[in-house]
Amino acid sequence: MLTLLIAVVVALLFGYGATMAWNIWWGVACALVGFAAAQLSIGFWIRKKINLINTELQNIMTEAQNQINRRIQNFQRRPVGSPKAAQELLEKEQNKSIEKALEATKKFERFYKWNLLLSRQTNTMRMMFYYRLREFGKVDELLKKCFFMDPQSVAMALARKYHRHDEKIDRFFKRRIKRFKGDDCALLYAVYGWILVKQDKVDEAIKLLTAAKSKTDHPVIIDNLDRLLNGKPKHYSNAVLGDPWYGLYLEEPKIRQTRQERMF
Repeated sequence: MLTLLIAVVVALLFGYGATMAWNIWWGVACALVGFAAAQLSIGFWIRKKINLINTELQNIMTEAQNQINRRIQNFQRRPVGSPKAAQELLEKEQNKSIEKALEATKKFERFYKWNLLLSRQTNTMRMMFYYRLREFGKVDELLKKCFFMDPQSVAMALARKYHRHDEKIDRFFKRRIKRFKGDDCALLYAVYGWILVKQDKVDEAIKLLTAAKSKTDHPVIIDNLDRLLNGKPKHYSNAVLGDPWYGLYLEEPKIRQTRQERMF
């Protein structure tokens, strides 16, 4: 909002000055140039500041991931304690890095008045962090204030709507799936297909995955459709998707201790 106001003020000043010095046509031209120059200059400054914060967040997560990978390698070389204890230690370390990243997102707040979309973008980021921490109460609060521009955030929203028995889940899916293609939409079709099977809506799941084949040839779609057509809904599996699937906490991996967690 402030960006627009400043640009308008600059345009008026340029326009008034040019009109007084020359004529109205020069005034209009200079006003337009002033407006554009102000928008571009402020926009460049804001983007630079936001990119610095994004880089800080990325560094936090990358450093944490590297630390987790080193611990996994150490556990593999010299196992200490049970696999479950090792997994709990890794999750604790990952959660510490996520909490640190959440704290860093507060730095975006001072730029909200300059960028109207930044608040929702930050809320989306925070929602995904809280989801990883399993703080689902905060996730549900933020879902109303998010942008759903990537498949993982949409998948998280679908998972929460499933757990809350939200009657609008079908409408939400149909509205969001339109923007995704290829492997991006495969995750969403696979997740919603799983939800339909759990709701004993196997026929609807078959229709869903059949439609999905026109947008993606991902194995998770082909294989699950074959299982449903062969009367084996209990064998529906999204395991091939790996972390994007297991990160939704809808299903636990069979051998959890062998999976390396990803930050995103």
